[in-house]
Amino acid sequence: MIDKIFKLFGHTNFRLMNRRMLSCDRKLNVVFFGTDLFSIKILTGLNQLCKDRILSEISVVTSASPSKKAPSADRSRDLVNFRGNQIIDFCRQNGITFFNWNEIQEDRCSEKLFSRFHVGIVASFGHLIPSSLILSFPYGIVNVHPSVLPRWRGAAPLIYSVLFDDKEVGVSLMKIMPKHFDIGPIIEQKSTRMPPNYTSFMLLDYLANMGNEMIIDLFKNFNAKINNLKDQSNENVCYAHKITSDMYFIDWAQRTVSEIDCQYRALHEIKHLKSNVLKLYNMVAVNQDLVQLSEPCEPGTVNFLKKENLIIIKCKDGFVGFGGILLNKKLSPKDFYNGYMNNRSLIKFDSVPNSIQLITK
Repeated sequence: MIDKIFKLFGHTNFRLMNRRMLSCDRKLNVVFFGTDLFSIKILTGLNQLCKDRILSEISVVTSASPSKKAPSADRSRDLVNFRGNQIIDFCRQNGITFFNWNEIQEDRCSEKLFSRFHVGIVASFGHLIPSSLILSFPYGIVNVHPSVLPRWRGAAPLIYSVLFDDKEVGVSLMKIMPKHFDIGPIIEQKSTRMPPNYTSFMLLDYLANMGNEMIIDLFKNFNAKINNLKDQSNENVCYAHKITSDMYFIDWAQRTVSEIDCQYRALHEIKHLKSNVLKLYNMVAVNQDLVQLSEPCEPGTVNFLKKENLIIIKCKDGFVGFGGILLNKKLSPKDFYNGYMNNRSLIKFDSVPNSIQLITK
């Protein structure tokens, strides 16, 4: 495998690096690269390893900006837009040295800055790390990736796992290779069944705890694990690209009840789902057998269930329900009915195509 990697990257330091990877009998200095809420759990575990004197020292690299004030409850739970203020706060609270990624990139000093560190750990960092920095660490850089690779390479594996109703989820520890995301050899993988009705944030907590346990175990058994690499499979590869704004729109004509449920659980903690100019929240399961309409209706048709105080919208194979509407202000289903539906024979939301699809290239 080493010869294949050497041929691929053409860098003599890679072979030298792997010679140095044979054994380690000293406490390690670790650089942690992380940005978001998944990262903070892994950093917490590394900090505990330092307290337990299994690691010698950790420093942190993040692309976050320091907190100017305490984050709001909404911002502190934003999976995509949150940019790591909690990481900087954690570093300050625990006396951990931290660096801003953009600043050290501009100064081009990262290799010299981290010359006394032995290994890097990446968890949801979001930036391609230069080859020179990867190869400067004697033991390379290990990525804590929240999917069972090669499924969901890319930026948003947690969201895509929910979005596509994965039955199996997990965490991969892999070595980072220069110039590419998520293709490196695997150190270890753990998988489990997806708990029912999980949202992206619920899965984040679940897999971050799993990743934390795996990283702690890695450093407790470092020599045995860091050299026990296996090539990542090239079969069943798919990609979790960045979330785009169109993915919040609901395509009533093309999406099933199950698919809209997955879309809601994957995305609603970040932003509300959309239809036309309004936003929908508090999705509620609808008993399809109890929906009795006087005549068939087309996808996008809106009805009001007075007893349940619920609006239901026809989709490809049934009805989905919502307990809240945002149209300039928050409206209950009853408010929406009285204001927009009571004197009209029919309300129909447009089906807006979105880019939600399984990407294998």
